Amino acid sequence: MKKTWHSHFQVGILILSSLVLAAYAFFFPSTEQLLGGKPQYDGKKVTPLKAEDLDTVKKQVTTPFDWVSTSKHRLFLSKKYLYFPDKSSIEEETEGVKVGEFNLGWLQKYDLPILDPTVATQDPDGDGFTNIMEYNSQDLSKGTNPIDPQSHPAYVSRLRVKDLKSNKVSFKFTSVQQLDGQDVYSIIVETDDGRKSYMKKKGDKIEGFEILNFNAKKEVQKNASTGSEESVDVSELEVENTEMEMKTVFIVNQAKNIPDINVTFVLALVDLVNQPFKVARGKIFDVRGEKFRLLDASPSGAKIKNVDSNQEFTIPQLSTDDFRMLPQKTATK
Repeated sequence: MKKTWHSHFQVGILILSSLVLAAYAFFFPSTEQLLGGKPQYDGKKVTPLKAEDLDTVKKQVTTPFDWVSTSKHRLFLSKKYLYFPDKSSIEEETEGVKVGEFNLGWLQKYDLPILDPTVATQDPDGDGFTNIMEYNSQDLSKGTNPIDPQSHPAYVSRLRVKDLKSNKVSFKFTSVQQLDGQDVYSIIVETDDGRKSYMKKKGDKIEGFEILNFNAKKEVQKNASTGSEESVDVSELEVENTEMEMKTVFIVNQAKNIPDINVTFVLALVDLVNQPFKVARGKIFDVRGEKFRLLDASPSGAKIKNVDSNQEFTIPQLSTDDFRMLPQKTATK
């Protein structure tokens, strides 16, 4: 029995030794490594490590990694949603979603208070133009920055007609006659203040209209009373008002009404909406450094022209919406 136990012990030691040798052979296949010798040099050049390389690796190991997405994906977070109590609706937060009159992306771009109900009428840069005015300028050739006082819409975009008055001015060319070898034209001008008669030659002016040319002309017309045909004088006197940029024709014995128009303008901006100014048709006026000419006006609006660029604008009537867009909060300069 004792002999059998020693036999099993010897067999166990032999198996354990074989396993140890096999492990060494696996990790140290070279005989010299197994026996504790130095590895043979294979002749290849060994590149030494640089201190800066070690520093770089150390920083990479010790610095936390920032995850950056190239898409709108939010790591470990759900998408954002906006709740609109007035519409009882919930919408995903995207740049195009409407917040009141704005696109959400525009408000976020300039870090404007999205949840403030007065954001539309705020003027954070104090230039007189509210956020909604600057936002609406996106429809123009270029947008403006609501937090930069040097960037704002053109002042003419806020020009409004506050009042319009029209006075009667009627011209009637009555005859032509020769005086000292020259044609002289008889013209009657009637206004609300009375009647005036003029005798003028080519090149003369009457109430701002210069006489250009005369065209003697007759045509056959049927007499409404007798039914017979007769020759009628329909001679034409061509005139021009350069200020109004108007060229027209006075037909003999036919009155032509060209009213005298005066427009009261105002800039619908804070501190300026209460500073109206009057302009007569044909006259040049200034809007914050830009020159314009008033060409015409009617209840639907006024037609003006930039003197330098020749660009024409139609100016609307002042409305309650214009007052609604005025600033409620202005920046302190």
